[in-house]
Amino acid sequence: MPKQTLDRNTVAKMSFIGTDGVEFTLDLLEELAMSEQTLNQDLLGQPGKYAWWASVAQQTKEKLAEANLRLEMVQAGASNKVRTDYASQGGKAPSQATIMDNILTDPNYLDARKDVNWWTERVGMLTYIMKSFEQRSNALAQIGAQIRREKDNMR
Repeated sequence: MPKQTLDRNTVAKMSFIGTDGVEFTLDLLEELAMSEQTLNQDLLGQPGKYAWWASVAQQTKEKLAEANLRLEMVQAGASNKVRTDYASQGGKAPSQATIMDNILTDPNYLDARKDVNWWTERVGMLTYIMKSFEQRSNALAQIGAQIRREKDNMR
């Protein structure tokens, strides 16, 4: 089995497909960056960035819910097929283990499970990105307060 690897681009960049169908990539290090020189711009842009990422997070949760529903449908279909096959052969009802074995080896189930796993990973990533934006907001407020105190002390 190949080893899973992560590199800077995997962790720090996310790609999206816009409503116009064009793919674009955002560098999270740039999105979360802040400095005293750009403090006002960072403060003004923070709510918009937070709202955009929150919207992406919510849409991703919706995609995960859809993927889970598809997985359940594939699972039910595979289960019904096993039961129907057994019934048409005049055999006794299949055991739960037999049904589960057939479901787990169904290629459609595997594809649906991979889809759920992919969306689950994205929801997890976006959860931490949202927490980072909350920390960024707090840091911006603290930096702004510190700069005001320093200016007041210079007077």
